[in-house]
Amino acid sequence: MGSPKRKFRTSTCSLSKSVEPKLIMFQVKIFHNILPTQSSLFRSRITDTDVCPLCNLQSQSLKHMLITCSVSSSFWTCFSNWCHEKFNHNLPLSESTILHGWHKESNNWEVLNYCLIVAKYNIFATSVRNGILDFDSFLLRLNNKIDILRIIAFRSNRLSQFKKTWDKLL
Repeated sequence: MGSPKRKFRTSTCSLSKSVEPKLIMFQVKIFHNILPTQSSLFRSRITDTDVCPLCNLQSQSLKHMLITCSVSSSFWTCFSNWCHEKFNHNLPLSESTILHGWHKESNNWEVLNYCLIVAKYNIFATSVRNGILDFDSFLLRLNNKIDILRIIAFRSNRLSQFKKTWDKLL
């Protein structure tokens, strides 16, 4: 149980001031496998079905929602292509990477991990509201969060550091 906690600290330490508490808690729930899914809600008799609202085919466990669901899988293909376009290199997007993030495998690992957390949150939020998962909704969510970080950086006289950190996405 100590290992996932260490990995989380490693993958978010430098951006911890940028990552909002809601996203930090979201990632902690993933590490501890306590993020509510249709399957867990059905077992608790909170919902009438355990079927994934994204694909409407299988029981929605955490692994299914974030990794094996056909809709999520298509999303991760778009995410990988986007990362290649923005950061100019291919990064492995394994099950472990999706769940735990990258660990200094890239010069931009901190920004990539932030994007990864926002992407996972976007999948979860879309699932909760029974929406249609598309990559544009992730980009909109990410851009909104980056805009907020830009305002915070401006107000705290750290705009140059912000631009240096986020230059690949601006």
